[in-house]
Amino acid sequence: TTMGIEMKEGSTQNKELVESFSIMMERIANDAACSTMGLGFLARTPSYYKALRHLRNFMNKLIEKNANNNISSSSSEPWAKGEEAMNSFLDTALNYYCRGHLKKEDVIIESIGLIGASFETVATAIYSVLVMLAMHPDVQENLFRETYALFPQKNIEVTYDHLKQAPYLDMVVAETLRLMPSIPIIGRQAIRKARLTSEIDLSPNMQVIVPIFSLHRSKTWWGQQAHLFNPNNFTPENIAKRNPYVYMPFSKGARNCIGWRYAEIAVRVSVMVLVWNLKFSTSFKYEDLHFVDHISLCYDVEPKLQVELRKK
Repeated sequence: TTMGIEMKEGSTQNKELVESFSIMMERIANDAACSTMGLGFLARTPSYYKALRHLRNFMNKLIEKNANNNISSSSSEPWAKGEEAMNSFLDTALNYYCRGHLKKEDVIIESIGLIGASFETVATAIYSVLVMLAMHPDVQENLFRETYALFPQKNIEVTYDHLKQAPYLDMVVAETLRLMPSIPIIGRQAIRKARLTSEIDLSPNMQVIVPIFSLHRSKTWWGQQAHLFNPNNFTPENIAKRNPYVYMPFSKGARNCIGWRYAEIAVRVSVMVLVWNLKFSTSFKYEDLHFVDHISLCYDVEPKLQVELRKK
């Protein structure tokens, strides 16, 4: 959807594309860890460069294929031809490319970055929601009832207005992202001297790590049962009395995730459709969940889910 590409089941090209992104994300995570010791080059293996070449070649061919069919470079504004002509990120990027505002290299880099930052994180968030629903059947049933009330008909087509009418869905997704944020750790650099506490000062250019995963499970902010799944943490009353900076699955401030809104909508629409059609269960225990360090959240052992069609 981001690039306007139709993903066909069993396609060799799509399989290679996903594998290349997976390799690149894994190597970037290793690079980030090794770079703290000046050893980032160890992560740049032949497989990394092979994956990067594949992605660049793929994007180059995609740009060449679509450039001539895209929005005319004579358009004074990128949205001049309306939404029908601007239905993906690639359309927008190619519009600026055709008008001379971006070089082809810029389009390739931005496209790879956008897909790399979105496909794995959104997929992880959707999977995590389904795992929580499978482990908490009462929550799953409440969510199904809310969804069915919005779509009593057989075929459903979710719109943005529907999402505004699903408060329990918001609570479930938010609580999942609290316990399992797709990006568990972020880094920042201090731009000026700042005092955090009476004992801690930050110097200019100091590197700062924000442990989102640990912050979201802090008993100081979330109570003695902070480690447990509880959508009621996100009732309007509980949100109002809580410091807004203790929940930051997409970071906070001027450098927060540029795609946070896209991610939230993608996760909510996917979960809504899945829960309306399917019922999820698992024998995996919540207390047996363990996670490993990565750029995006990874499960040490991914719980297997049993899926069955809902009978309505």
